[in-house]
Amino acid sequence: VGGEAMMWDWLPYGVFAVTLFFFISGYIIAYPFISNRPPKLTHFYKRRLLRLEPPYFVVMIGCFIVLSQYAPLKAPNFDYTDAPLWRSLLASLTYTHGMTFGEHPKLNPPAWTLEREVQFYMLAPFLIGAYVKIKNRVARLWFGAAVLLAMLVLGEVLHHELVYQHPLRHTILECSYGFILGVLVCDY
Repeated sequence: VGGEAMMWDWLPYGVFAVTLFFFISGYIIAYPFISNRPPKLTHFYKRRLLRLEPPYFVVMIGCFIVLSQYAPLKAPNFDYTDAPLWRSLLASLTYTHGMTFGEHPKLNPPAWTLEREVQFYMLAPFLIGAYVKIKNRVARLWFGAAVLLAMLVLGEVLHHELVYQHPLRHTILECSYGFILGVLVCDY
C-alpha cells in the first residue's frame, strides 16, 4: 500500500495518460474512415484480433499460472474481488472483468484499459461510419463536439453517482470522451 500511495504522490494525474491513450486510439481508428478509405469490416476486426489476442492471452495465462503458485500478500488490487483466480481469468479473457466483478482484473489490474479499448473497437466502425455520413464537415464537427460534451457529462455522472462496483462504471460510457476527442481532432 505504501508503494501505491507513493506512486499517486508522484503521478497524481496519471489517469490523464489513459485518456491520452484513448485519444490516440480514437485518432488512429478514425483516420481511414475520415480519409474515405474505410477498411472492410472483416479486415478491421481480423487485424485487431490477430494483434491483440495472442499477447494478451499469453500475459493473462502467465499471470494466472504465477499467481496460482505465488499469491501476493497484502496487494490491494489482488484482494478487491473474492472471485477465484480461474473466474478472474475467464472474465479477463472475455474483457468483462470490470462488468462482471466491478473491479479491475485480478490477474493484471492495468488491463482494465484494454477492456474499454476492446469495447471501442467493437463499436468504432459503426459509430465512425455513421459520423462520416454527415457530409458537411463543419456540421459534422459541431455534431461531434455536442456528442463529446454529452459523453463527458455522462462519464462524470456515472463516475460520481454510481458506486465503483456498478457495471456501467466499467464500460466505455464512463471514458468515451477520450476516443471521441481523438476522432474529432482527426476530422479537424
